[in-house]
Amino acid sequence: MPLPASTILKTTSLTVGYDTPLCLFPDVELATGLVQISAPNGLGKSTLFDTLAGLRSPLGGKATLGDQSELCYLSHQPGFDDQEPVVDVTGLWARNTGSTAEQVQSGLTELALTALQYSPVKELSAGQRKRLALLRVWLSKAQLLLLDEPFVGLDRQWSEWLLQWLAKVSRTKLIMVVAHDRVLPNSQVIQLGVAP
Repeated sequence: MPLPASTILKTTSLTVGYDTPLCLFPDVELATGLVQISAPNGLGKSTLFDTLAGLRSPLGGKATLGDQSELCYLSHQPGFDDQEPVVDVTGLWARNTGSTAEQVQSGLTELALTALQYSPVKELSAGQRKRLALLRVWLSKAQLLLLDEPFVGLDRQWSEWLLQWLAKVSRTKLIMVVAHDRVLPNSQVIQLGVAP
């Protein structure tokens, strides 16, 4: 049976973990909006995102994306090559997302990275690296965004920017966020259960 057109993610008895189950994700049908994933440390929030992104197979149940839905996953370990200049990293993302050079430049401006575009990633501060990682999400046309600890490394100004951006973008996309250090305003909170 096909999912309703508005559904971006549906889960059924989704259990995630490694050799043994870590957590059970509740059965949901999610459309656009902001969702905060809540659970104690070590219960499998990052493993859940790895599973939703297809990097790990579920131990039980399933997660289904809507017909027109794609996802973009921002792991807590962004994974770019420290030796590469920012311009090469963003060029790869532009090709992967179908973004134009103008859109990349607009994103660099939005995230205050224009002056650093020819610098190697290794020369960027922790906050600048996080903003660079967020640029990939900013460029993405995916309907489902998985953001694992997106506030880590951001100062107060950029944390406020991210909160405003999440509120704006969640009107048209489904954004799922793991954030240990804050409660996201106007978000639906999903509590992970302990796997049986």
